[in-house]
Amino acid sequence: LGNVSYEVPGFHGGFFIHADGVNHTPQFTAGAGSEDGFKRSLQCAAGMAVVACRALVDASFATAIKSDFEKSLEL
Repeated sequence: LGNVSYEVPGFHGGFFIHADGVNHTPQFTAGAGSEDGFKRSLQCAAGMAVVACRALVDASFATAIKSDFEKSLEL
């Protein structure tokens, strides 16, 4: 997301993947590449897609997102 989220709303989700190591290790890579890791990734991607679709088709939802974003800039 970097500096883009200073200009427009962004979302950086996180979810649990069971692994015997931390991020950026071969053990984490194995966990992420497991069947369970793949299923969790698909579930989270589907959830993010639903939110994105709602923002595109529901004007009041999109307005609320924009309003919350603009308020966060005032902090």
